[in-house]
Amino acid sequence: MALVTALVVSGCSDEGKDKPQSGPTSVPPSTQAPAPRPEDTAGVQALDVYKQWRAYQLEIDGGTPIDEATVTRLATGRAADLLRRAAEQTAAEGITTHGPDGPLNPTVTVSLSASTPSVTIVDCMDVSRRYVTNRDGSPFTAPPQSPRYVKTFTLTTTNDGWKIADMRSERDRTC
Repeated sequence: MALVTALVVSGCSDEGKDKPQSGPTSVPPSTQAPAPRPEDTAGVQALDVYKQWRAYQLEIDGGTPIDEATVTRLATGRAADLLRRAAEQTAAEGITTHGPDGPLNPTVTVSLSASTPSVTIVDCMDVSRRYVTNRDGSPFTAPPQSPRYVKTFTLTTTNDGWKIADMRSERDRTC
């Protein structure tokens, strides 16, 4: 019992509290992760634009009027033209589309060494749970087509960041 008491008493001593520590002080090694590779950063940024485009496309399909600021933020060139044209056509025909468009499962390929840096995103468009209605709410009879198809998006970098520059639906390729 005397040994236990001696250890406890010596552990609570004030001795050495105000004395400077002698000897080298070790600095913990850096735990900072390495900087991300440019390809990884480009892929993440382009994928974010793609996800925003998919969400905006659902809004347009649902009848939301086109917002030019959003189009210019997400797309450029042919892709922006296709989005505008689709919005104008569905508005003129009074067609709206409702329901989810399936899960996101894109494949992302980054090419920064090309003369025009680009990111290609290939994804499966699943419209099997979507339904289309006419202006009066009645069901729209669409031509028969596969409810699941491949769509390829090409993104290019601009002064404003990555934007969708082109998109191609491959209705003959199911996924």
